[in-house]
Amino acid sequence: MKDRPMLSSVRSPRYALLMTLYFLRHATASREAPTDAERPLTKEGHHEARIAGKALHRLGTDPDFLWSSPLLRGRQTAEIAAEGFSHPPAVEVKGELENDTPTAELLALLKPLPSDSEVILVGHMPSLSEHLAALLGATSPENFSLDKGGIAALRLDTIQLGKAALRFRLRNEQLEKIA
Repeated sequence: MKDRPMLSSVRSPRYALLMTLYFLRHATASREAPTDAERPLTKEGHHEARIAGKALHRLGTDPDFLWSSPLLRGRQTAEIAAEGFSHPPAVEVKGELENDTPTAELLALLKPLPSDSEVILVGHMPSLSEHLAALLGATSPENFSLDKGGIAALRLDTIQLGKAALRFRLRNEQLEKIA
């Protein structure tokens, strides 16, 4: 049995066939870099990513997949957050987590996965809020903004637009208290 300090298991029989997606916005990055894609995390960003990983673990998350955008700040956030888990999956880079990717392309990545998968998706605004809104069937992505290092979780019983349920959305201050 895995160590789950706050929750016994998110994979209770009731939710055994539901996929859970955790949308993690990259942590705070430097404004100084040769290109936008090469912006590294700041000291604050390292802390935010570490807290996000620890908080997800304390909430009972047991990720099967950890996907990141190819941008440096996304990859660094994913790698640092992964350290918060007892048995973290390898970080996989997915171009579909860059901005301007239609949610349908993200869904195409998810469809082949087992239906009870837990997937952490590390990406950027505004695309993360657009994906959240589309999956929830909402029309206003601006209502689903995430802090840098913030997390939103959705549960899906089918990989389809408008069919997800919001499990939680947490700001940095909340994640800090949980971690």
